[in-house]
Amino acid sequence: MNTKHLAEILNISIYLKDMKANKIVHSLQLITTILCALLSVSAIGQDKIQVVTKTIEKQFEYTYGQTIELKAEKANVMVTGTKGNKVALQVQFIAKHPSKAVAERELSYLKFGVNNRDRTLELTNFIAIPKEIKGVESKLEIRFILSVPDHCNLKIYNRYGRTGLSDVVGDILIDSRFGNVSAGMVGGKVELITHFGELEVQQLSGTASIISQKTKIRLLDVNATLTVESKYGKCYVGLNDGCNKDIKIISEKAEVRLYTNSFDRFNYDLTGKEVSIPDLNTEVRSRDKKATFKKEFNKTNKEIKISTTNYPVIITTNKQDVL
Repeated sequence: MNTKHLAEILNISIYLKDMKANKIVHSLQLITTILCALLSVSAIGQDKIQVVTKTIEKQFEYTYGQTIELKAEKANVMVTGTKGNKVALQVQFIAKHPSKAVAERELSYLKFGVNNRDRTLELTNFIAIPKEIKGVESKLEIRFILSVPDHCNLKIYNRYGRTGLSDVVGDILIDSRFGNVSAGMVGGKVELITHFGELEVQQLSGTASIISQKTKIRLLDVNATLTVESKYGKCYVGLNDGCNKDIKIISEKAEVRLYTNSFDRFNYDLTGKEVSIPDLNTEVRSRDKKATFKKEFNKTNKEIKISTTNYPVIITTNKQDVL
């Protein structure tokens, strides 16, 4: 091998080493950039959220026949029943932001009002943003915790918030849009209106009417005369083992399931895409999407009437089927 060839080989070797070194440097630079970005995101995520709160408490005398009316928006509402003739109200205002100064300033945007006139105690909430402010930076919350006497007249209208009731008996209207409703031990004359959310009630008694749209309904331990009108939302109903009341469910484009521990306690008028009653080994289907099943066990029995379109109706004695 002559000197010229040896020099060419050495040049190629040096070139390859330089390429490898450049790749290593580039890779290290890329890794460093990624690590810096991750550390930056982590630091942002670790910014401590400042929580600023304010609580207002009020109490009112309740006169029999008076209506308690709450009109809420973007609020979480919890109502409990109590003995006596007092209405107790606690309002919690909450603002969350990394800057405590911002949270304190914007907490003041949360407002609520009280109008205690002749036959109605009216409660409202709203957000008052100054005109010069383009937008709200904090996460704002408002909570109503309301205690009402037994057998009162109660109306709650809530938009974009959760509504809860516990141990409330009376003339009750709940109208919820874009929020979930949960209730336990509710009775009297109950009207529930829900659009775009979920409705779950346990231990429902008295007379109940439900109107819903695009709401998943689950009613458990029902011992009430019940009427349900539902569109585009599954409806699962579990009857109390001692229930002997008329049940009527009219549904559009959604499955309906109903549990009873004693099938022959009721008479039936059922319509759906198919009707399934496992305990009777009965399943009725129809090509025109309208199967019917009618059965009268005893003329004095209460009736379960269910109608839905395009989806099945299922009657079961297995409680797990509606949970």
